[in-house]
Amino acid sequence: MLGRTLLVAAVALALGAGTAGAQNAVFNGDFETGDLTGWTAHTDWEALGLGAYSGDWAATLHREDQTPVDMQQVIATTPGQWYLASAWLKNDVDPGGYNRLEIYWNDTLIGFWDNMPYFDWGYDYASVQGTGSDTLRFSGYNTTGRWWIDDVRVEPSAVPELPTLVPLALFSLSGLGVVCRRLRS
Repeated sequence: MLGRTLLVAAVALALGAGTAGAQNAVFNGDFETGDLTGWTAHTDWEALGLGAYSGDWAATLHREDQTPVDMQQVIATTPGQWYLASAWLKNDVDPGGYNRLEIYWNDTLIGFWDNMPYFDWGYDYASVQGTGSDTLRFSGYNTTGRWWIDDVRVEPSAVPELPTLVPLALFSLSGLGVVCRRLRS
């Protein structure tokens, strides 16, 4: 039992090691200034002081035609450094509406949602590599509702993103299970 407890503690420590105390490179990623200060945005993007994931404010997009519009920020990074880019997203589209949201790191698509039904706040993330000056861009439309974005973060990451760690953890756990069984025999 002690072995399992130590293993769980080691895995938890490894998963948290890359972001503990990390500095967010995004300015006003929580939109708590009450506006889009730090972001370059089309007029269909705005900050709203209600319904935020955390705090009081979130960025929202309502666009009545199906032409995507952008909200972006240029971020200072360290060339070659890996980062975890993340945000909380919500889609409150009404039935019969069309919506799309794309997230880009420079010109690389790192997130995509097309004609999604309503969903409450969900967390999305991607591993990205810094070049020195990088652009994080949200692009989209929502003809009958709003896309909501909150708590946008870009933080240095020393470990790969979670989907990379899961197979490694499962492999390690299966190996420890074999060792534990052999020790009991």
